[in-house]
Amino acid sequence: MIEPKIPNISLVPSEVLNFQGVTINSAVLSSLVITGIFLLIAVIIRLNLKIIPSKGQLIFEEVVSFFYNQCLTSFGDEKKAKRYVSLIITLFLFIFIANQFTIIPLVGSLVLDNHEVFKSPTGHLSQTLTLSIVILGLSHLIALFTAPWKHIANLLNLNALFEMKSIADLPNVFLQLFLGILNIIGELAKVISLSARLFGNIFAGEVMVGVIAGLSFYTMFFVPIPFIFLSIFSGIVQAFVFSFLSLSFMSDIIKSVE
Repeated sequence: MIEPKIPNISLVPSEVLNFQGVTINSAVLSSLVITGIFLLIAVIIRLNLKIIPSKGQLIFEEVVSFFYNQCLTSFGDEKKAKRYVSLIITLFLFIFIANQFTIIPLVGSLVLDNHEVFKSPTGHLSQTLTLSIVILGLSHLIALFTAPWKHIANLLNLNALFEMKSIADLPNVFLQLFLGILNIIGELAKVISLSARLFGNIFAGEVMVGVIAGLSFYTMFFVPIPFIFLSIFSGIVQAFVFSFLSLSFMSDIIKSVE
């Protein structure tokens, strides 16, 4: 008889490889594999592009068109929409695949030295935190290179200081500078909000399915199925949420220096 076993629940993914002092854990290895999948898909799509599109090409074009329209709505400019749509699509597809990666047959069951070889990258906080920092950091860099002084002034609320005409305006200047500090805190809060939301949903889904499947022999096979579908649905929703919030934050920052 197959003995059920509740999996070890840990926020830290297991170490899989150690090469020249560089540790590669299960989440990082999954990210590398997903990146390889992306490259393979890109090559296949590039080699099979046709003037008269196939069904697969039509589906991909619809996805691109959908995200392009979202970028166009957010930026209100065709040039900017075309410039950033690739980033948003790539972000969405990476998160979409990463959220469902361990559900792929055999992927989640691979074990090395009693440790799982693959773990959903978005089920590790460092991965989602990195994605959030990259998106928001890139947005601020673009705004900084576009209009350095204007971006700094908007971010720190320095306009009131430059426009001060008398001592009577001093309280308002201090208030605006204080709000500028709150703006910095707000940007940090965006990073935490984006990363924690995605990580929390994916990690909780994995724990829920693992615990239910490990309770007893009778809950190993059919009972977790509804929860697996719920986890898949949550992963799809979170991919959209993360992508759209990233697009919203990016467009707001970049448009603020126009």
